[in-house]
Amino acid sequence: MALLPQSRDGRTALLIVVGAAVTTVTLWAGFFSLTGWLVDSGDRAAPRAQSDFFAKAVDTAADTDQSATDYPTAAELEAAAVREPLVRQLLHLAGDEESQLVHTIDGKPNGYASLVIGAPLSNEVTLRWKGELPPSVRTFIAEHPEVTVHLVDAPHSLVEMSNARDKVTRELDARLGAAGSLLAVGPDKFGTGIWVMIKTDDPELTEAAARETLAAITSIPVVELELTETGVTLY
Repeated sequence: MALLPQSRDGRTALLIVVGAAVTTVTLWAGFFSLTGWLVDSGDRAAPRAQSDFFAKAVDTAADTDQSATDYPTAAELEAAAVREPLVRQLLHLAGDEESQLVHTIDGKPNGYASLVIGAPLSNEVTLRWKGELPPSVRTFIAEHPEVTVHLVDAPHSLVEMSNARDKVTRELDARLGAAGSLLAVGPDKFGTGIWVMIKTDDPELTEAAARETLAAITSIPVVELELTETGVTLY
């Protein structure tokens, strides 16, 4: 049992506790907004044409090293501030679901797949891109020498994966019938395909059968497939 400081009428103690809680939440919200961590909670988005695939496309590699209860250090905040201009402007240039996907850049198909932010103290990001990086993107990156951008070739672009996601959202339930229903679907953050979660209690709906059904809908690979009887797990 937690012991709270008592005042003559108890109201002062309550105000202190509430004030401290509000301050803590405010500090965390500001930090996560600055670093971009807020967009990648790891949750599975609801199956809909406008599902939050942006959360899957932008990730941080630091979540295995930093507990959710750790407070950001001054050095981590400084590193985040250095990365932020490039990250925000690059996402704006390539397009995202918060605004609108950009289908072409410099007259060619937009190959953007994902952007992964490095560890909290690093000034590094990993950009996954399908095909050759457009000159305008190279120029933009060159204008931010304070951030090291690691370019990795991606098999599929975010545009391709989001189109596949939308097709699965529209067609899968009808194809499954009573055997199951779509719980969630979205692009893989490595640009390798899509992930799918299906709710089913039908023993005849095996993973192989589900993959065959999905392959009839889209040629984009299903890199992660989960069949569950319980639905979405809340963390």
